[in-house]
Amino acid sequence: MNILVVDDDPIARDLLRDLLAQEGFKHVETAETAEEAVAMLAAGKLRFDCLILDVDMPGMNGIELCQQVRELDEYTTVPILMVATAHRHHAIYDAFSAGASDFIMKPFNVTEIRERMHFAKFIDDPAQARQLALMRATHKMSRDPEFVGSQPVTALHVPQIAVANTATAPSSSKRKRWGLSTLLSNLGVIDR
Repeated sequence: MNILVVDDDPIARDLLRDLLAQEGFKHVETAETAEEAVAMLAAGKLRFDCLILDVDMPGMNGIELCQQVRELDEYTTVPILMVATAHRHHAIYDAFSAGASDFIMKPFNVTEIRERMHFAKFIDDPAQARQLALMRATHKMSRDPEFVGSQPVTALHVPQIAVANTATAPSSSKRKRWGLSTLLSNLGVIDR
């Protein structure tokens, strides 16, 4: 799996590359800016199977980069994971609107990175991935007193959206033999 990590922080880039290598992802390229990433994608020397973009970067931010990447024909379905800090929780919703598939929170957690990358490898429907990730984010935030009531979408709305969208696209879950309850359990949204 070829992965592109875009983050202006050299420590975060190196840490992500090392954590990904520990999880068996050996083909990791990095870019310091969104503009550098756009140039790498445009050059087309290497096709990336997953992109990990920091939300907060000088110049073009990660959300704007995500929008540009989604406009490229060869990257319409490639998983895009956004990196955000807890105090930027509202950016997660903007990232999903821009086409992000999932998110990773800073500070980095090895288990979370492993789960997100596993998710990125096996979900082949970007819309379903976004809905499940949004549901997980909302569920997590609904349990955190700092976030309760701060979002326009509540934990009660998101499961209805995700179930409705999953019901209209069963081929993905059947093909992978993952039912909705299995996915939600793997994501930590429900206990089995």
